[in-house]
Amino acid sequence: MFSYAPVTVQQVTIWIGLSLIFFGSAVWFPFVGLFLSFLTPIPSSLSVYTWGIPSGYVVPVGALICGGLLFGVLGFGQSLPYFALFLTLGALIGYFVRQGRSREFCVMAATAFVFAAGSLLFFLKHQGSDGSIFTRLEEKTFQYIMALLKDSGLEEAERPYIKEQIRQMVHMVVRLLPGASFGSLLISAVINIVGLERYSSQKGYPLPRWSKLALWKAPDWLVWPVIFSGFAALFAASLRAIAFNLIIVLGVIYLFHGMCILGFFAEKWKLSWWVKALAIFLIVTQQYLTLLVALTGFFDTWANFRKISKTGEETRDEGS
Repeated sequence: MFSYAPVTVQQVTIWIGLSLIFFGSAVWFPFVGLFLSFLTPIPSSLSVYTWGIPSGYVVPVGALICGGLLFGVLGFGQSLPYFALFLTLGALIGYFVRQGRSREFCVMAATAFVFAAGSLLFFLKHQGSDGSIFTRLEEKTFQYIMALLKDSGLEEAERPYIKEQIRQMVHMVVRLLPGASFGSLLISAVINIVGLERYSSQKGYPLPRWSKLALWKAPDWLVWPVIFSGFAALFAASLRAIAFNLIIVLGVIYLFHGMCILGFFAEKWKLSWWVKALAIFLIVTQQYLTLLVALTGFFDTWANFRKISKTGEETRDEGS
């Protein structure tokens, strides 16, 4: 593949450094770092997109080698497989964009591949003969939480009623891990694709013929899986865990749909960057706002909010 720009040692060093900082922040700064870790794939994506194959692999491969050395010295070697998955996610998105794939294909294909690879690694690590993977993970998590509560001096945690409540909570959380993991990868992939679009626009690099991001919407047929999953969660106990996992993933998709609606009106009303940043911060940190934005995306299937408020020029842009 041809390169849009020459490979430089300085740029490679910066992108490798950013990969390490973004991922490492989740370990060193647990709350803020969790959000920064979603940016980990971006340097790898930009590298593959900008320099093509095989030159673009220098950043993800270099970051993996440096990460192995750094995390090993700091005692975080067990996190290296997850770091590798994030780097793979970025490299795949960069590759698919170079291939001229649709925005949806780039996000979903890369997310599905990394999720499948991560699930395989998880299975190989936790497999055993004594019960299912989820049962063993549930017991380990329960014992870990009880140990933390005991060390903190909370004697009430030893009461049978409290222990049963904690066990039930752990049971549900562990069984929602597949949906939460896929949803997290989906969030990272979308942030990655948005960052790549902005970077390419600034540099003047070509992009596939994608529609404006502010006009993006989830497919109309996606409302049916949401409805069926909701009924299954309420009335089919045997399918409840699967239904809730699907609802999590679909909720993330409709959250993006709602964010695009907000982005459309922010652009229409010419809001300043700090207002947009504040809105994003509140949506990410306030669960009620998160739910409201996701519901906005869901009901836009029928309400079509952006069409109601559009001018004729904006309608022509959508059709172009």
